[in-house]
Amino acid sequence: MIAKEWWEHGYKTIFRNGMVYLYRPLSGVVISTPIDGGKWQCFDDVNRRPWHKHPQGIDEFSESMREDFHRVACECYCGQGVDLCDLCAGLICLETR
Repeated sequence: MIAKEWWEHGYKTIFRNGMVYLYRPLSGVVISTPIDGGKWQCFDDVNRRPWHKHPQGIDEFSESMREDFHRVACECYCGQGVDLCDLCAGLICLETR
């Protein structure tokens, strides 16, 4: 599935450091896999490899990454004239705002 399809299933699709993270803001669930040249789009079952569910959800990540995920959840503008906003794509970093 592409990012837009994941949004329709309640996930924010966040790209950082060669990884794609599926983040559910309401529950804090985080599932990830390497971007791997776009191969991640071929796998739509988050309960199977190559997806990895982070047992502690967002709490498993550094404070700056958690802040980044929360900011994306609040300020994401994917689907509003663009397929992938700068926040989700990682083009705007916390340090630059």
